[in-house]
Amino acid sequence: MKKSYFIITIILTTILNSAGLSQNQDIESPYQLVYEDTIPYSKEVAINFVDTVTQQILNTFNLVENNPFNKPKYPETDEKPQDEKNKVYQITNIPLENINLPEGNLVLRKNLENPEQYTELTGSSFYQATVDDNFLVVNYSFYLTSFGMVLGRSDAIFIFESNGNLLHKLNDFDTNVREWALTENGRYFSYAFGSILDEWSGPFSDAGYKIIDLQKNEIAYEESFVNKFNEVRTRSFNNMIKVSCHSINFLYILFDFKKNKKYSRYFTREEKNLWKRFTEDGLEIYINNRQSNNFKLLNYENDFKVEDIK
Repeated sequence: MKKSYFIITIILTTILNSAGLSQNQDIESPYQLVYEDTIPYSKEVAINFVDTVTQQILNTFNLVENNPFNKPKYPETDEKPQDEKNKVYQITNIPLENINLPEGNLVLRKNLENPEQYTELTGSSFYQATVDDNFLVVNYSFYLTSFGMVLGRSDAIFIFESNGNLLHKLNDFDTNVREWALTENGRYFSYAFGSILDEWSGPFSDAGYKIIDLQKNEIAYEESFVNKFNEVRTRSFNNMIKVSCHSINFLYILFDFKKNKKYSRYFTREEKNLWKRFTEDGLEIYINNRQSNNFKLLNYENDFKVEDIK
């Protein structure tokens, strides 16, 4: 049986020092990574939340011990590097709909034909911790695969403030969480879903995105594109959410919740290659080519389609 194995890289910018573990230090950041010093190039295993004035450790979150997908009651395999903190499981002769996870929902691949044929399964846990402006976001994921095909996916998102307080725990997703973004004020969380997750040609599901109002704990906006776009990506820009939809042409969407406006515009591939930068007022775009010193501003209010967010 071919084993599916994924390696997720933790993206963080700073690290610190504590007993029994190695750390590097950046006194300007409250988020500091801790990693094992017994193994060269080891994976980050915890995060210290630090007072940037006194350098006192306020709290510590262990990324490995708190990974809910490291706790399924299925036999583990030993086919992984010794220093790898994620876990891989063998799941045999259990119907897909009967697989139980300690966290979140196991979302199955859309239009999966003859699910009963998949009897030799591999479950893999992962984690990714990212500093996003004033917040720390930890994304825990579980992949269910068979011979390289992703059959199911489950995700849990933990959002922390700088003192280590857990602000939000999101684990009730009915899609995969392909990519996410958080606004600067921490109120809106967006994520893309669907598209292709493995080497097989078919998408996991239709591509789309959702935006959650974390203050109200509800979906602020969602959209699915069926087969219109190959991939959807999401980013944040200050307190706005950006969504880009990729196919032959590109659809760019910006959500300004302060103004309750949705701005959108289609771009050809050639036009997209001329993008310079996004501003509060619009998109700056080079004239003729990227080496040009001349550019113009595509104003959100005048040069984009404008809709009220409903």
